[in-house]
This record gives sequence, C-alpha cells and structure tokens, in this order.
Amino acid sequence: KKLNAKNRLDCWYLGIGPSATFEISKSEYVKDKYPFLKQSSPGTLIPDVAAGRYFHKLDMNVGVSYRKLRYGSSGYNVKLNYQRRSYTLETYKFLGDYHGFVPYVGPTLAYEDLQFTDTDGSNVKTFEAKKLALGIIFGWDIRISRSETWLLRTNLRYTPDLHLQAEGKKVMFDQMEFNFI
Repeated sequence: KKLNAKNRLDCWYLGIGPSATFEISKSEYVKDKYPFLKQSSPGTLIPDVAAGRYFHKLDMNVGVSYRKLRYGSSGYNVKLNYQRRSYTLETYKFLGDYHGFVPYVGPTLAYEDLQFTDTDGSNVKTFEAKKLALGIIFGWDIRISRSETWLLRTNLRYTPDLHLQAEGKKVMFDQMEFNFI
C-alpha cells in the first residue's frame, strides 16, 4: 500500500528459462527438392532471455527477448541446417487475476536473422534473410500478488508465415515457441 501510494510499483525485470519449439508448417523448398526427407523439426530446446518493464497501474509488460535456434535433418547424402536468431520487442496486457493464475496476450515485433544451408553431397547452398516480422505472444503468470519479486511465467509465441526464399520457394521458420521463464 505504501509503494502504491508513492507510485513505486512499476519495475524492471530480467527473465531466463528454457524454450521449446514445434514446427507449424512444412517447407515447399524441401518438399519439392527432397521429398524423401522427413520434414519436421525435432522440438528443439533453446534458452530464452528476456528483460523489460512492468507497469503496475496498467497491469502490462513491455520487454525484449532473444532466442537462438538451430536444427536440421539429413539422409541420403543430403543435410539441411536451419538457424534462426530472433530479437523481439513484445508488449502484453494481463487479463485479470484468477487466484494467482494471470493470463495475458499481446503483439510482438521481431528482427529475424534466418539462415538455411542445403548440402547435397559436395554442393553447398546457403540462403539468408534478415527481416522484421509481426507475431503474437500469450500465456500466463503464476503469482500470489502483484508485488512479487519472483514469479513463474509461461509464454507461447507464434510468428505466422515466417520464412525465407530459396530458389523461389519458401523455407519455413514459423515454429510455435513454448517458454518457461
């Protein structure tokens, strides 16, 4: 009550935790060129680092996050490697407090650094794209009160149709990310 009276409940935060990714759509490039390869990401585990500011009166967050993802597939002398680095600005509004379960939703704007390497025998082709991408973040906090110093946050992030072009065809990077921070 004393902090609220002095308007001192806004705060900076730092978060770190594991994130898992799950493939949403298939790459047209791989489907057309290598139909014999299994086309699914292995559900990669990656670190998620976040920092931002919580605004108490509005009950919302504005923050940035960083994730680096690598995965690949191979078979029959073909090796495909995917790499994604995502620097994301995200804002989200909390939608009530249900006895410590506090859901939220909001938009994201990411700077995406995408790279895809296609190795077919000794022939290596690398495709890259750096782009801005819009997405959505939603999830929930587990918090006992709005003035906790530690809490558990669960994020789900999705950037629809995130891809790069390889020989005029799409290589997809639109994974669903599931994070515990």
